[in-house]
Amino acid sequence: MEVTETSITLRAQPGRYYIGDPCFAIDPAHWHQFLKSKDTVFRATLMNHTCIVFPTGTGDGAFRDSNGYIYDVDSGSIALVPEEIATGATAHTSGRFLYFGSPFDCRRRTERGRATLQFGALTIDAS
Repeated sequence: MEVTETSITLRAQPGRYYIGDPCFAIDPAHWHQFLKSKDTVFRATLMNHTCIVFPTGTGDGAFRDSNGYIYDVDSGSIALVPEEIATGATAHTSGRFLYFGSPFDCRRRTERGRATLQFGALTIDAS
């Protein structure tokens, strides 16, 4: 039997977040600490803030969301990073800052070899 679908869902709290490649959002001085803090494939903690980190389906590249925005990815991942720690020099030009007014789901789904990432109502084709 071949598995053709996988999915993981994590819950995030209300707030303003950066969505994009975490290597652009995290200050370079904290990047290695961020990488070492990943307690699972999908979560990292930095300065008492939890980030949700999903790998793309194809590694690096450019990925479009449901609103037409394109995310350039160099780390092979797209993350939800709390605004308080999204202080990297290119955070404001490489990703999006969005406000979520209530708890919301973050999901990575792979179906028939295609990966999609979802942050609340925003969907990113990550294949």
